[in-house]
Amino acid sequence: MHVIISGRRTTLSPPLKRAVERKVEKLERVLPGIVDVRVVCRQERFERHVRLTVRAGRATLSAIGRGPDVLTAVETGLDTLARQAREAKARRARRRHERPDLAVPVI
Repeated sequence: MHVIISGRRTTLSPPLKRAVERKVEKLERVLPGIVDVRVVCRQERFERHVRLTVRAGRATLSAIGRGPDVLTAVETGLDTLARQAREAKARRARRRHERPDLAVPVI
């Protein structure tokens, strides 16, 4: 998994980047096969915004997290991504079970 962390209108310290990487790595439990993760942190007046984009196989998931600090915003965004991954997995399973049986001959 390749993690790219960048900041707009803010500087990110190396310990903060490592903490964000550790939190993003936990997403692998819910969504296996992650190719890369992009984390863009930006600062508004009194709020931090984080945009997370995850590519995993054919799926591309994206979420925005907001909070008073970067780590809180990342956690909010990761919660949203985890929910999206669970919903996508449920949709795939539902479609798999709804397929008609094509092996039955029509008389």
